[in-house]
Amino acid sequence: MARVQLEIDDDEYKLIKKLMGATRIKTFKAFFDEILSLYQWSFKERHIGNIIAALNERSGQYKQVAVPSLERVAPSAEQEQLMATEPVRAPNLAQDSTWNTVLGQVKARGNERFQAEKDRMHQLGIVDQTGQPKSKEWPADMSPDSKTDVTT
Repeated sequence: MARVQLEIDDDEYKLIKKLMGATRIKTFKAFFDEILSLYQWSFKERHIGNIIAALNERSGQYKQVAVPSLERVAPSAEQEQLMATEPVRAPNLAQDSTWNTVLGQVKARGNERFQAEKDRMHQLGIVDQTGQPKSKEWPADMSPDSKTDVTT
């Protein structure tokens, strides 16, 4: 397993801790896992020519997100013309049927990821068939007397 060490200034550290608190994310690993998932999704969407945007559900207005690194992977105007078919409209989340469809897709994907992680932990011998931990002991680096913490 690779290990990554970062140096950030105090303001960035405070911001990360504030975001973690607001989203109830407990570890830096979990925080960066979520960041990576969001960036990976954004990369794929921009790479195929979609814009990344924030949609105001009430007004229907949106703001495009422009991240320099993602713009470098966006298709050129020529490529976009080749890919163009019919216009793609943002889903109308105000309609219950649309919202329920999107929510169903999100739940299904979450269930798939949960089951895959449960299967992986079973294969590693961490949990039994039902998903219950096989041991009540904490790993050495997580015990109360351990000298390690999330910053090391």
